[in-house]
Order: sequence, then structure tokens, then C-alpha cells
Amino acid sequence: GALMLKEQEERRKQLEEKAKSAKADAANAEEEGDGDKLIQQIAQQMLQSVWFQRWNSLVIAVHAFAMASDQYDATGATKLWSQTAYYVCNILFLVELLVRAASSEGFNDFWRNSFNRFELLTNIIGITGLITQEEFILLLPSIRLYRLMVYFPTLEALLMSAVASTAAILNLCLFITIVALCFSIAGRYIFGNSMDEWNRSNYGTFKESVLTTFQLLTGDSWSAVLYSAMAAMSGTLAQLFAACFVITWFTFSNLIINNLFVAVIIENFQVSETIENIGKPGYVAQARETIKIGYAGLYHSFNMMRNKQVLLDHATGKYTPKTKMDYTFLRTTKDNKGKAPSRHDQGAVRKVQMDVIGKISVKRDAVYQDEEEEERETVMGCFGPDNGLRKAFVWLGRRWWFDVMVFSAIIVSCIFLMLAPPNEDLIGESALSRVPSSSIAWMNRMFTVLFTIEFFAKVFAQGLLLTHNAYLKSGWNVMDSFVLIFAWVDETGVLAESGMAKVVRLARALRPLRLMKRNKGMRIVIDALISTLAPVVYVVVFALFTMTISGIMGMGLFGGKFFRCTTPGAEFDPDTWRGGKAECSGTHVSDGSGTMWSNPAPAGVLTPRSWIVAEYNFDSVYRAFFTLYRVNTIKYVAIIHDCGDLTDVNLSPHLEHNPTLALFFVIYLVVGALFVMNPF
Repeated sequence: GALMLKEQEERRKQLEEKAKSAKADAANAEEEGDGDKLIQQIAQQMLQSVWFQRWNSLVIAVHAFAMASDQYDATGATKLWSQTAYYVCNILFLVELLVRAASSEGFNDFWRNSFNRFELLTNIIGITGLITQEEFILLLPSIRLYRLMVYFPTLEALLMSAVASTAAILNLCLFITIVALCFSIAGRYIFGNSMDEWNRSNYGTFKESVLTTFQLLTGDSWSAVLYSAMAAMSGTLAQLFAACFVITWFTFSNLIINNLFVAVIIENFQVSETIENIGKPGYVAQARETIKIGYAGLYHSFNMMRNKQVLLDHATGKYTPKTKMDYTFLRTTKDNKGKAPSRHDQGAVRKVQMDVIGKISVKRDAVYQDEEEEERETVMGCFGPDNGLRKAFVWLGRRWWFDVMVFSAIIVSCIFLMLAPPNEDLIGESALSRVPSSSIAWMNRMFTVLFTIEFFAKVFAQGLLLTHNAYLKSGWNVMDSFVLIFAWVDETGVLAESGMAKVVRLARALRPLRLMKRNKGMRIVIDALISTLAPVVYVVVFALFTMTISGIMGMGLFGGKFFRCTTPGAEFDPDTWRGGKAECSGTHVSDGSGTMWSNPAPAGVLTPRSWIVAEYNFDSVYRAFFTLYRVNTIKYVAIIHDCGDLTDVNLSPHLEHNPTLALFFVIYLVVGALFVMNPF
């Protein structure tokens, strides 16, 4: 905490020095009458201002919220608010760009800064979107969300590493594209349109062959492509050749190309620097340190009051260390030669006491190193070292046979947990069907009592919360305490009639974790796993930024377009540009054929038409999150084929109407799935 405060103080001093320097330069420029220099100095001073940076971050957040709210089916008021926010935020972004331009020493100086080039391009895209009112162009500036990473140094370092590796990634993508094109053209010659009737992932057209080759590269449903390729060929040798072709590209892409992505990431991402940044104190560490200091003060104040090291001064209403008060009164009494202090002396004494109280700072006591010093502490506020009940529990907790008994009880309770059904009405389906339910309940009650005795043995020895080695200061003990509490709630049946009963019974699943606590090797493995969570959390947040930006862009491209009719009769006509929601009304007599997007009803059945949306779509931000998460898990083939059939809002999809839209998912897979997810 002290190091963090020191760094913040140094950063503040540096900003103040820069601001003073800018002010001095501005004053000199004003005296010299150089107006351009004065404007430049003012602009530099604004850019160095913390409040200017925070203001821009607020504008970015408001702009992103407006884009996320601008759904295809939003109300008129929401649409109006989003449009207003677009205009206001783009004006403010343009003002920021002008300030950056004014702080530069000419256009060349401005253009040399990559951030300025990025902002100039983003402003041009935003203004173009406002002029054309094209939804996708309007939402494209959502990429500015990456700028909010400046408040998280570790995320900013990851972003800078990603930007630094752009050249290497582009070279790798160029290599992959050339090799994939070779395989795509070869597949066109080998299979032609023979796979069309078997699978939509085929080599019938050049676009489909490229998408199929990319699908094999990522590994999604590669076996379906393999079997379709074999089924399209006649003869054993031809089928063997088709299988070898598919397997060769699949193996080459997964074993070599994917590992090349990992190699590029390892080369450009400084793992040691990331770990070092994580270790540096930040906002979370500052909050944690504040809580820690507050807890330490409460703990030591409680100890001093309990041991009567501080006494309440009724004159001031505050607590004062006893030794200091005794010394002050003794010295005052001695100076008065045993006489009662006069009113003037009493005022002087009270003044001394107030000075002493003002200088009191509670500090940590020395750490107790052995069990004898630990036993001198009073636990739970009333059980001292000479208490008979505490001595009995401490003696029991130090017996080896008691540990063996508890360990055996944990193992037996875990076995019961595996064999017993979750509910009593399912007892006939379990391995304990011949054991009376009353016996099972009695055994569980015995286990709970034994675990409770162990809990009190630990608490009486170490203390519960306010002692130095308190029981609840260990995360493993906190978990044990929760399991024990839920066990007693389950035994007493307090929540048996409520909806929380299932949650209480669910806590039984945590019992096997108690075995890990008693095994040092397992604890080391779990602690090592937990220690890796911090870097993983940062990668997850980085991926969430990418998913949010891509989801907002996807809303502009695909919002409201993933709808379709459940029955034939509303097919899209590319010549008249009709066929969709308006035609998907009334009823339909099924002929048993159905559509390519829904299961057919039996022939002769009267079915109502319904305008439904696909399970994975981009109609809102959270639906876009679900869709992109599925794409991240390399389960995207159905989504990318649906995307290629999209036409427009309130119009039915049409087979291969716009396959170029699949490029959005290809780019996202390269950036999001192969590049962002590989740092895991």
C-alpha cells in the first residue's frame, strides 16, 4: 500500500511538473506574441490533464452504451436518444482530435503518432456513418472501447503486445491464405459439385471451397466434411484418396498452423512482464489494502480493550492507553506533592491527554511464532488460556487419533454422498436401497456432530476471527465452515419446505473438497491453480472487450435478419425483393416437404405460420455475446451458413444470397478465437 501511494504521488508530481512547464511555456509564448505556440502549449496542457482523459473516457462509455441500445427493434425514443448520442459524441471526438492536432508541431508530427492516425480514421468512419446512416458504419467506431484499457495497466500491456504482433500475424495470415487457396483450388478440381447433395460444406463454388477449407483449418465438424467427401466419390481408391486429401489439410492446419499462432503470441507477448504488471498494486490492491488496514485496526483495538490496555477517559469520551494515562497522572500528582491537582493543573493534564490521544497510532503486535504464545490469546472474547473448556478442546484437537477419525469420517461421508440419492423418494434407485433411510440419516447426523467437534477444537485453539492465527483467516477453513453450516441447516430442516432446500442439499457436493485440505500435495496443486487465475482473468476481460466490440458491429450487420418462416409460402424472391414477414401469416397445409430451415410436418396437416428467429442471432448485445461465444468455441458452421443466406430485415433468407457476410466470422475467428483465446 505504501509503495502504491508512493507511485501515485510520484505520478502526480510528474503531471504537476509537466503542467507547470506547459504553463511557463505558454506564458513565455504569450509574452513573445507567438499565438500558434500559445495554442500548442494550451493543447498540450489539456492532453496532460487527468480530467480531460476521464472526460474522453466517459464520452467513449456513453457512445458505446448508445450503440448497444440501438437495436433493430428499439423504440422510437431509444432510437432518438441513440442518434442524438451519435451526433454529440462524434462532435466531442472531433474536438479531441483537433486538440491533438493543435498540440503537434505540424502535420508530420501529428501523423507520426499511431494513436493520432487511429483516431483520425475512426472519426472519418463515424462521420461517414452519420452522413450515410449505414448501421454497420455507424457502429464500427465501437473499436474505441479498447481505449478504456488505459485504466488497467495489465490489459493495456496486453493490448500493446497485440498491436506489436500485428505485422507477424499478418505475415502468418498471408502464408495461411496462400496455402488454403492452393487446397481450395485442388478441392474444386477433385470434387467439383459432387459434394453439394451431401453437405453445405463443399467445393461446389469457389466461395464454398474457401469456407470449407477454413472450416477444416479450425476443426469444426471436420468429420462431416470427411464423410461427405468419401460419399461423393465412387470406388474404394477414390474414397481413400478423398479421405487422404481432407485429413492431410486438417492435420497440417491443426498441427502446424495453429501452433504457429501460439509461437507468434509467445514471441510478442511478454509473459514475465504481464505477471509483473499483475503483481503491481492497482485499484483492487488499493481497496484490499484499505480493508486490511481497517481490519488490523479493529483487531488490535479489540485486543487492547480486552486486555485493558486502554481505558475510557470520561472527560474526553475517548479511549487512551492505560500506561500513558497512569504515567501522566502520576507525574502530575508527583509535581503537586501528593495534593489534588488544581483546576488549572487539571486543564493542563487534560491537554496532555488530548495530545497523547491525537498521536496514538495502532500498530501490529509481534507475530506469535509458537503455540504457547498463541494460547495466551483470548478466543471468542471470553475464553482465556486457563479456561477448562478451551483446554479440553485444544487437547482433543492435538490428538492424532482424532485426526484419523475425522479423516475417516470425511471418506465415509463422501462414499455415502456418491451412493445415496439426492432425494429420499429416489432411494429405491440407489445402491443403498436396502439400508433404512433412518440409518442413513443417523449416520449423516453423526458425521455432522463429529465435524462440529472438529470445528470447535480448531476455533478454541486458534480463535475464530480476531486472533492472530484466526480460523477464518484461511480460505480452506471458510469453505469448511460453509459446508458445516449447510449441513446443520439440512439436519434441522429449517428450510425443508422452502425453495432453498435444493440449494442446501447442493452444498453436500462440497464435502469431497475437505479431503484436499488435509492433503498437502493436493493443496499445493489447488493453490498453484488458483495462482494462475489472475492472468486468466485478465485474458478473459481482454476477450470480453473483443466480444463486446464485435457484438456491436454484428448488430449493425445482422440485427433483425436471422428471422424465418416456419412453413413454405414466404420464400424470398430476389427479382421482386419480396417474401418475408408479411407473407408469413395464416395457415399452411403441409405437403411433407417443409423448408430447409425447419422440420416438415406430416402431409395434410394444417399448421400455422410463424415468424421465428434463429437460436443464435445478433438482435441484442447479450444475444450477440451468446453467438460469438459459440463461435469462439469453434462451433460456428451452422451460424456461418445461416449468415450467408441473410437478405434483409423482415425478409426470408435465401440460399447463398450473400456469402461474403461470412467474412465477418472469418475475421472474428482469426482475431477472437485463434489470437485472443490462445493466450490462455
